[in-house]
Amino acid sequence: MNLLNHDKLKVLATAPEDDREFGEWCNQLDVLPFLTEDAKDEYMLIYASLDHVYIYALLVPQHVNLGEHGADLMEWSSNPFSGWSLVASQEDVWIERPCQSEGSATLKEATQILFGRTFEGHNDDKSYFEVNQEITQILDLHFVPERNAWCKLDRHGDIEESIKVIDIDGPDSMGRVGNSIRGHDTYSLSLSEKSLHVRSCRGVMCP
Repeated sequence: MNLLNHDKLKVLATAPEDDREFGEWCNQLDVLPFLTEDAKDEYMLIYASLDHVYIYALLVPQHVNLGEHGADLMEWSSNPFSGWSLVASQEDVWIERPCQSEGSATLKEATQILFGRTFEGHNDDKSYFEVNQEITQILDLHFVPERNAWCKLDRHGDIEESIKVIDIDGPDSMGRVGNSIRGHDTYSLSLSEKSLHVRSCRGVMCP
């Protein structure tokens, strides 16, 4: 994703006014080309919540063949504001890790990248994001507030943004956040035998 030019994402999130074009737009035939091109860019989207578009990524173990579980994956319904939770039954109480109760048995092995948090004690923006500590510690990333990004030092000692939060404005006051991660850092994550899985949906087709 081009962090300085969000036009392609805005086009993806803008509903056509013409009925025929709207019907074609609902088929989402432009989504896969967008994600394919995005994956080749320096930064790739791991979360976007906009008018008519929702994109959310997880890390999935490479031994999981997602192509064999299409029906199961269609049942997946989640967002970054899910996470670790305390669960109780009549007999027991336990801590449940992310991705366990989100409709997909296949993705129970997945690793959640982003965690949305809300704290009423904040004076300004009460909602914010955290990145999985497994990722930030392995890649030595640190949140830098003035850049709104998780950063590290490159080999020259300069600050390099690896995971960045961007606010995107659009024609219909499109929602809040685009999160993107640098491609080479995603490849580093693949060394732990996990790869990126992205789900997208739009408009009335979003669950």
